[in-house]
Amino acid sequence: MTHYPSLDDALLDAENATSLALDAGELERFCQDPAQLPHVTAIDVDDEVTRVPRELLAIHRLTKLSFAGTLARFPVELAALPALEALYLYDCKKIKAIPAEIGQFPALRDLTLRECKLTAIPAELGALALLEDLELSLGVVADPEAMGATLASLPALRVLALTPEGGRSTKKGLRRIPTSLLRAPSLTTLKITWSLDELPRGLSQLRHLRVLEVPRCSFTALPDDLGGLAALEELDISGGALVALPESLGELRSLKKLVAFASLLEKLPDSLFLLPALEEVTVSNNKLRALPETLGRCRSLTTLDIEHNPIEGFPASLGELTTLTHLSLGCTATPELPESLRRLHHLEELRAEGSGGGVWTKRITEIPAWIGELENLEVLSFRDNPITSLPPSIGLLRKLRVLEIVRGTLSPLPTEIGDCTALEQLTLCGTKLGHLPEELSRLVNLKQIDVRGNGLARMPRSLAAFSNLRRWGNYIFDGNDFSEKEKARIKAAIPQAT
Repeated sequence: MTHYPSLDDALLDAENATSLALDAGELERFCQDPAQLPHVTAIDVDDEVTRVPRELLAIHRLTKLSFAGTLARFPVELAALPALEALYLYDCKKIKAIPAEIGQFPALRDLTLRECKLTAIPAELGALALLEDLELSLGVVADPEAMGATLASLPALRVLALTPEGGRSTKKGLRRIPTSLLRAPSLTTLKITWSLDELPRGLSQLRHLRVLEVPRCSFTALPDDLGGLAALEELDISGGALVALPESLGELRSLKKLVAFASLLEKLPDSLFLLPALEEVTVSNNKLRALPETLGRCRSLTTLDIEHNPIEGFPASLGELTTLTHLSLGCTATPELPESLRRLHHLEELRAEGSGGGVWTKRITEIPAWIGELENLEVLSFRDNPITSLPPSIGLLRKLRVLEIVRGTLSPLPTEIGDCTALEQLTLCGTKLGHLPEELSRLVNLKQIDVRGNGLARMPRSLAAFSNLRRWGNYIFDGNDFSEKEKARIKAAIPQAT
């Protein structure tokens, strides 16, 4: 599919154009002579429109339509398009109901009504035997169980997203998953962003469910039978009031991703890290004081985010996560990097950022010499930590692309920094450096440099080596003490970056 952002662009390549983005005026022009673009089957109208042009209904080849703006009602006249498979209505605040005529869209597979305020769903929606993907913004639903029964009657429905109008839950809105919805025969993805009071028992009836997202909920515990969701691969329970996860979580043998950040979790179950398929765990911004000793037995884990927790020490088994590639562990109650990290030779990204946190936060002051043993590191970030020095072993990180140290108190950089020849982004902001080594000129792949707030009087002599630099200006000059002569030299040496 070749998509064009305007009608005029599409007309220049009429034989290849299949998808258009049009404003209201361009839509009128296209409808007057659709034969000039004979292969167009998809149209996104990205301007405010109040009605569907009558001429559009004669273009029977259309399979996808998207409207963003001020349609005053659900466009039932689009049922005249026999091939229409996807209909997206965005920012449709005036639409309060789906009419019974929705049953007259037999080819529809994908339907979205976002930013509306639906209070009911007609039973005729159940006639859409091919509907696979449905997203609805809801107001105060009069009969949630009736709504759930209608949704469960859709035989092909795989993906269902229910969101509150305006994106914010209210106490009068959807407070629990209708039990009638649990009879949906084909559902694989369920996303509900209402602040639910509970998850019902019997979720395991959704035996094909692979993705469950119920963030910002007010329940404090998960149902014990959650482990019956044998096909579940992704679980998002972030931003809620959970204080604990059940041991039955360990029965989710297919689980690959757990997202539970910004909750009230005080402990993780031992069974979590015994899951054979688990790849990603995000439990940042909780109240965890320790991690299970079983952590190191999670042989498939690639991503672990545990920052912003009052963790007082890390289990030695952390170093046994040999498949780990991404680790975030800043803002804890532990003031140093655990030495067990030196065994994580597949680690590609290490973040230990110190901003935020509570009174228990102990920021990291030292980057250990063994950091050079992590030969596959590509991203190393220590923002908002009072780092005092970089070890010479930093030069062993030949794959390092991003290095960030913000608001530390760095002593002069080691000359070995010049050996990090893969560096593309170097951020040494507010670190009181006072001096940059000449070896920086060997970093010929740099695209971005930020050395603000260091009191620098000069940059390295060989600035011409920074031929790929694209972002600079204030990122060099602010908070430094360059003379006008030095500023002129910098600008003359890197003319492509101005």
